[in-house]
Amino acid sequence: MFVRRSPPATRESSLSGRRRYDPVPICDNVTIVTRDEWAARAPKVVDRMGTPVSVVIIHHSTSGECADQDRCGREVRGLQNYFMDMKGTPR
Repeated sequence: MFVRRSPPATRESSLSGRRRYDPVPICDNVTIVTRDEWAARAPKVVDRMGTPVSVVIIHHSTSGECADQDRCGREVRGLQNYFMDMKGTPR
């Protein structure tokens, strides 16, 4: 997924006074890239869930900067290799 936009809005939490990200940021310039398009490895385990889902959580990771699908695909494959080979994650 490629997203180029300004940081999400923050707001004051009424309980702690700490700043936090708005839980539903507006993402109007997003391209969804399929596993086939970024050349993902096959998962070791597949767990099916019912659809439609009510919530999607996107995990943030740090990696090199990328601006095109080829470079971003290499970055994501590197993350996938790390988690599958080094951490033992099945997907």
